[in-house]
Amino acid sequence: KAGAMLRRAREAAGVTTQQLGAAIDLSDPALLERAESGKVALPFEVVLRLATAVVLRFKHALACPRPSEYSPNIQPMIPVPGHASFPSGHSTESHAAAAVLSALARQAAGSPLHVQLMRMAGRITDNRTVAGLHFPADNAAGQALGLAIGDYFVGLAKGSGTAAQPAP
Repeated sequence: KAGAMLRRAREAAGVTTQQLGAAIDLSDPALLERAESGKVALPFEVVLRLATAVVLRFKHALACPRPSEYSPNIQPMIPVPGHASFPSGHSTESHAAAAVLSALARQAAGSPLHVQLMRMAGRITDNRTVAGLHFPADNAAGQALGLAIGDYFVGLAKGSGTAAQPAP
C-alpha cells in the first residue's frame, strides 16, 4: 500500500497534465528534430479525432463501470469522466498517435524514436490506472485499439486503402 501511495505522489504531475487529453507532447525536441511540425500537425489531429470517435462508440456500447464505482476505497486523483471505462480513451489515442508519428518520421518498429513514442504512450496509459480511473484491462484494450487505428490510418494515407503492414 505504501508503494502505491508513493507511486501516486510521484506520478501526480503527469496525471494532471494529461487530464484533458492524451496527446503526445509535440514540443519534445527529439520529435521535432525528426519530423517537420507542419507535416505532422494535421495527420496528428485527424488520427486523434478518429481515435476519440471510435473509442467513445466502444465505451457507450460496452458501458463498463470505472474502478471507483466498485469500491469507495478507490479515490481518483482527478475528476472521473462521465463515460464508461473500457477501453481507455487515453490509451487508444496515445497509441494511435504514436503509431502515426512514428510512420510520419519514417521510423521502423524498434527504432529509438519508435520506442520513445511507444514509451510515452505507455506512460500516459499507466498514469490513468495510477490515477484510479482505469483497470489494466481497459488500458490493454485501448492500446490494441489505438495501434489498430494508427496502422489503419497509415495504410489509408499511403493509398493502400487497408491497414498498414507491420514493420519487419
